[in-house]
Amino acid sequence: LFRAEIEKKILAHGEGLIAENNALAELSVLAGNKNARDFYEAHGWQVVNEFTGLDVGEVPAPMVLMKNRLS
Repeated sequence: LFRAEIEKKILAHGEGLIAENNALAELSVLAGNKNARDFYEAHGWQVVNEFTGLDVGEVPAPMVLMKNRLS
């Protein structure tokens, strides 16, 4: 529970900083990182695109672009 509260506060702080100059925030997450995707989705972020990120060695990195309206 303590960790979840810290994560939530850090996210809120970051979103507050972004909101000072932007109404919309975006971030990229590894498509297979279910914990991260679930966390952001629980806080209003939505997947808007899927793409292949930079290759790590010979392995493509499937990514998702997530956005959140901050106003």
